[in-house]
Amino acid sequence: MAVVLRCICAVPDTASRNLLGGDTQGSPTPCKQSYPSLFPFIALNALFSASGGTQKAAKLFGGAFSRLFGTSGNLCAPFLVGLISGFPSGAESVSEVYQRSGCKKEEAERALAFCSNAGPAFVVAGLGGIFGNIGYGALIYAVQILSAWLTARLFKPKHHSDIPMPGVAHKSRISLVSAVTASVLPMLNICAFVLIFSPVAALAELGLSAVGAPEIIRALALSFIEITNASAFIAARLPISIALPCCSFAVCWSGLCVHSQTAAAVSESGLSLKFYLAGKLFSAVTAFLLTRILILLLSWC
Repeated sequence: MAVVLRCICAVPDTASRNLLGGDTQGSPTPCKQSYPSLFPFIALNALFSASGGTQKAAKLFGGAFSRLFGTSGNLCAPFLVGLISGFPSGAESVSEVYQRSGCKKEEAERALAFCSNAGPAFVVAGLGGIFGNIGYGALIYAVQILSAWLTARLFKPKHHSDIPMPGVAHKSRISLVSAVTASVLPMLNICAFVLIFSPVAALAELGLSAVGAPEIIRALALSFIEITNASAFIAARLPISIALPCCSFAVCWSGLCVHSQTAAAVSESGLSLKFYLAGKLFSAVTAFLLTRILILLLSWC
């Protein structure tokens, strides 16, 4: 598995070098740092779900979550999982709650818009690394949380359900080994989409560069496609006062690569992505504006 991950990570890292216009040795990229670190989070999420963690979280925090977010309290765990484990664990958890009859279909579809988020391994460590300042990564992560909450309030259903979260069957078979084994395929799915979209992003940047497109346009185009290469380009090419808002936009929009991962994660449940895509766009624009306002108030740039 480690060999596979190293091979997979070489592709987006090579694409990042091309986007930056040269060698990035000595300058860590988020894809190089974060993709291998995703696997433990995916495995822990599988263990959390199989051990009844979703039900326990709903009992402990569901009431407060429902009042704060305006939706089913059973979706508390997917929101937390998305913020901790990153893409596409939040979407997978939403799909699980819906398939276990923990919420209505519309609630689940709307929840995808704010439960599918980037984790701290990517945002704080990864983006903080390429900016050379962990505080910048922490700012983007905090803005993502606020944007997700605003998205939840905007996309909340008119009436939310109050269904008790069903328990998990076959608890006796839960083990770390089974959780790790069950996480291999989801990790490979993530890597497969990265393999597809990283070269697409590199080609798009080359095309836009050839026609003389401004760097801000190239940055936004890359953000539309794939988040890791976009982040590397933004950090290297744009002034920090614009780079941080653009990175917030990229993180909250997430790119076609992550959208494809989300579609794969919810494919068996039959959930639609109509609210998801609209919500991600709203969240991205909101995050851009919030980050710009915050860095002006904090006098960081």
